[in-house]
Amino acid sequence: MRTKPDDSPVTAADVRAEQVIRATLTRHFPGYGFYGEETGQHAMQAENIWLVDPIDGTKSFVRECPFFSTQIALRRAGKLVLGVSSAPVYGELAWAEQGAGPGSTSVPCG
Repeated sequence: MRTKPDDSPVTAADVRAEQVIRATLTRHFPGYGFYGEETGQHAMQAENIWLVDPIDGTKSFVRECPFFSTQIALRRAGKLVLGVSSAPVYGELAWAEQGAGPGSTSVPCG
């Protein structure tokens, strides 16, 4: 485990999760840019850019405390148009899309 300049931890799970998210998004949206908290930036000049924090709350994750989630947003032409938050320990997924409003679902854990 390493730490960032702000002393927040970065685990192998952070990096691997972001790699998987990036590969999946790139496969489905090849012309989009990517800004990852752990692995950096790619194609930031693109009109559409994914913003990803693979484990928001890494300190909790490291301590095996369930207060962490995955955050993914989409910026289109400089404006945020989609946000998705997943709290896997609780089986919760929430999202909001510009013009469509919020949504959520709860899936049983286990």
